[in-house]
Amino acid sequence: MLRRAPPDLTGLFSIFGTPVEEVPHARFFPPADVPQPYRDLLAHDNHMTVTMEAHVGSTVDLEVIRDIREDPWYARKILLRSRDSGRVAMFGIMRFNFEWCSDEVRDEIIAHTRPLGHILIEHDVMRRISTHALMQIRPNSELIGAFDLHHDDGAEPPMVYGRLATIYCNGAPAVDLLEIPAPD
Repeated sequence: MLRRAPPDLTGLFSIFGTPVEEVPHARFFPPADVPQPYRDLLAHDNHMTVTMEAHVGSTVDLEVIRDIREDPWYARKILLRSRDSGRVAMFGIMRFNFEWCSDEVRDEIIAHTRPLGHILIEHDVMRRISTHALMQIRPNSELIGAFDLHHDDGAEPPMVYGRLATIYCNGAPAVDLLEIPAPD
């Protein structure tokens, strides 16, 4: 079910049927303890789309892995890819309550043609982004695949960093996010 609850790893992954034992393990950190460049990529109140484009030096394209719609709720699991290199720049999960946006914005989001940040900015949706937690994450098999972290020698994949955040649209908590930039 997609109903509103504070964003957390287990809740956001479970939307897509990930069993609890397969949800990545995370340790939470204050911003000062998150290493660079991840601190700059995560500890801010900007749209991640814009932040990722600045980081990779390219426009990013949206790839929807899976989506679910239970009106007025919509959730999707995504990758943002650098248009120039094709490399994955970010893995994310979004849960959106469409009661807080226009039909035009909703239709553009479910069309899967552009990242959420670009859509909200273009439509001048009044928004505020609140970061709830920064974390170090031990990648599960899905993240290992998304970021191509496979090692032939059996070595552990590198830890990744992410954030849990909420976008407030017109003052209401409309979008819950998990955002994990690709490791450098």
